[in-house]
Amino acid sequence: MKKQKTVFKKYLSVFMLIVFFSFFILGTMLWIFVSDYWKNEKKELLTKNATGISHLISENSKHSENSIYIVNSLLMQGFLNTFSSNINADIFISDSKGNVILHSDYTKNRYNNSKIPQDILDNAMKREYNGDSYLGEIYSSTHYVVALPIFINDERGSQSIGAVFTAIDYNYLNSFRTDILKMFFFAMLITFFIAFVVIGFLSYNMTRPLKQMATAAKCFGQGDFSKRVIVKSDDELGQLASEFNNMANSLASSEEIRRSFIANVSHELKTPMTTISGFIDGILDGTIKDKDKDIYLKVISNEIKRLSRIVKSMLNLSRIDNGEIYLNKTSFDLLGIIINVLMSFEQVIEQKNIKITGLDSSKSTFIDGDPD
Repeated sequence: MKKQKTVFKKYLSVFMLIVFFSFFILGTMLWIFVSDYWKNEKKELLTKNATGISHLISENSKHSENSIYIVNSLLMQGFLNTFSSNINADIFISDSKGNVILHSDYTKNRYNNSKIPQDILDNAMKREYNGDSYLGEIYSSTHYVVALPIFINDERGSQSIGAVFTAIDYNYLNSFRTDILKMFFFAMLITFFIAFVVIGFLSYNMTRPLKQMATAAKCFGQGDFSKRVIVKSDDELGQLASEFNNMANSLASSEEIRRSFIANVSHELKTPMTTISGFIDGILDGTIKDKDKDIYLKVISNEIKRLSRIVKSMLNLSRIDNGEIYLNKTSFDLLGIIINVLMSFEQVIEQKNIKITGLDSSKSTFIDGDPD
């Protein structure tokens, strides 16, 4: 048998899924924001340093046969190393052919015999370049690169003779994002746990009246109308619980009326049937004399008619369930009813030696009511 999923579990699952997806969306947005923020910040920083180096190179360089001659390369090397260490990025200078002629990473040979890709170099020498690149074979992992042209003024006017490249490894971004996400994940776990406890508590309080009503309804189906739901609030659930208790009271009252009605009907049916059976047995076994048969047959006939009317009244149960007790009100002689009742109990009266007096002097008394 498949285990039924309770409303409490459904509420808790839905709410926790909402919280989870909210954190997922928030984490995704945070990831994008951190990446954009890091890239914008690095772009501004790299551009600022590239601009300063470009001006230094322009003031301390000469142009010779499509190449750059740096007047004091040792001084420029020191500047590049200082700038590089301050911004934690690689800085290098290329000529108009893409050859790296000076770089901050002078202790390594990564730039030796390396050339800048022509498409990137063309963009850098015209105006500016920024983007993600391996810079040909220079890097083995993606770097964020910002490049600016180097202009020099001579007898031919201002012309671009090379470019300044600044590059930072994306591993720094990954490290930065990882630290941010670790803090976010830790905060998410704490918040998720608190949300689980709070939502679980609220869901339990919301579904507890429903569970009580389900238990009470099951008892109602088994005939026990004593169960009630505890009302602790005046919100919609509290109102529902109150109305449920009112319904239970109404059902209990209806059940009491039904049982009382069945008991009364059983008694009302038993009385004429006992009378009819007794008089018929008396006629059959000769207890009732032939001269008295007509009298008792008339009593039997009256009892049968009364029984028929009672059965007919039972067919109006729907009206009784609606609180409408139908009475067949007529004007009748109360003395006649008393005499008929005494005659129907004649055998019992004789067996118990009960003496009835006063009937011969009684007068007819007409009343309005249901003779049955």
